[in-house]
Amino acid sequence: MDSQSQPSRPIFAEGMTGASFNLEFSTGGWSVEPEASEDVSRQKISTLSQLVEQMQSALKLWMEWNRAYHELSGLMYSHRYDVGRLESLADELDRLRHRAANMTAQLLSRQQDETTSAHSLSRRDIGEDVPD
Repeated sequence: MDSQSQPSRPIFAEGMTGASFNLEFSTGGWSVEPEASEDVSRQKISTLSQLVEQMQSALKLWMEWNRAYHELSGLMYSHRYDVGRLESLADELDRLRHRAANMTAQLLSRQQDETTSAHSLSRRDIGEDVPD
């Protein structure tokens, strides 16, 4: 494959480096690969600062998706880009949105479970009957 036929780095990938993003070239274009560290459902969160860090990571994913979405929307209307390329970029945005949504759902589920558990423990501590 010559350099003319390789897809260029998508606009949304600009600035997406560091711990939160792992961009790899795949057949047909760039893809945003999920990182193992994003599966918070199995991670032990024992301190408030760890919980805050995980929530910040989820919020950063949403903010990155939002920025990329606005860039893509602008490209669609200001430039007459190739429809196939725009569809590919939209697919990548959808993957990024799914990652952020999954991480957010996991965090919210954990937070709800831990709040319920902490509430039950505090009721036991004061001598109330709490069903097991």
